[in-house]
Amino acid sequence: MNAPNLLELAKKGDVRAIATLLNRSLEPNGLRVKTGVKNDCLQIMVEAATIPNQQTIVAFIHKSMLSLGAASIKKVKIYGKQAGEDFPAWNKELDLTVSSEANLTKLAEEGDLNAINSLIRLWLNVSNLKVETILDDGCLQAILESSPLLDPERVVPIICDRLQSLNIPSCQKVAIYGREAGNDFPDWHQARDLDAKEDAATSQGGGVKSISERSTLILKKDESEEEEG
Repeated sequence: MNAPNLLELAKKGDVRAIATLLNRSLEPNGLRVKTGVKNDCLQIMVEAATIPNQQTIVAFIHKSMLSLGAASIKKVKIYGKQAGEDFPAWNKELDLTVSSEANLTKLAEEGDLNAINSLIRLWLNVSNLKVETILDDGCLQAILESSPLLDPERVVPIICDRLQSLNIPSCQKVAIYGREAGNDFPDWHQARDLDAKEDAATSQGGGVKSISERSTLILKKDESEEEEG
């Protein structure tokens, strides 16, 4: 299974996809992850030759899950265990519903694309909205896919206003594409300069760069920072 499909499954709360992505990041450091789910709580067991560092592991998984934005997962319980032992050395429960927007905002200010995607979904509050973004040469490009098609006159000002308040250092412009679910091409396109007082020119149609090929894996350490560098 390729990375974009794994990411989409993980966003939907698929525990096996989440485990695969976590293992891709943690296995090089000698850590192994197993996942399970009970009700709306994701359970994650992190195992290593020595007891995993609680502070580091909890912070990494917390950031990853917030960036992922899986609506079906409300809580995460993390266990740290030394290989060969029967019982975990420590455990920590995270409530993802507490101050989730504030945490996402902090990640978005650092240029985390998946946090930006999650915030856009929160800002617009539209069911079945799919958001994909890339950041290229100071321009944040976003595709909003929904059914029915979103009205650009309503959604673009909301997104631009919120992005201006985030003041992301690496983002000076935004190009937003809207398309109806199932379409290959955008139905509308608007571009704005976030530093300008007035809106930049607006155009219909236009080409779209391949987003699926450039999607970032949210569970790789410092990956978003490397792409911005």
